[in-house]
Amino acid sequence: MDKVIEWKTGGPFVHVELILSGPISNALCFSSRQPNGTSFAHLDLLDDKIWEVEMLPLRSTQEEDLMAFCAGCGSKSYDWMGILGFVLPFGEHDDHDRFCSEICTEALQKILGCWPEVKPWNTSPMGLYELVIKRGITA
Repeated sequence: MDKVIEWKTGGPFVHVELILSGPISNALCFSSRQPNGTSFAHLDLLDDKIWEVEMLPLRSTQEEDLMAFCAGCGSKSYDWMGILGFVLPFGEHDDHDRFCSEICTEALQKILGCWPEVKPWNTSPMGLYELVIKRGITA
């Protein structure tokens, strides 16, 4: 599916993680991962051939709120139909499941109030990267 996402978005990003705490070499992250869905994981993000890390300008209260939001989403299934609908015309949005950029966009919208017009289920990893880089985050 990664190659299809790359082709569809025209960019190199096929996955996104929210870094919640810790050093980059052992960061506590949150995302929706194939095949299990939303969860926390400790990841080594030092390899710049695999990861491009963009640190967000968050206040400590926003970090706490983001952690709480993620903890409340820790049992959503991976949104196979949603990702299929993103790359092909016959998938559909499932309000109970999430793919990576969908849950990350939703978290940033709810906690930071950014990009209210963006539909998280229509946001690819490349699309989220472009939102962060081009439009920024007002925190």
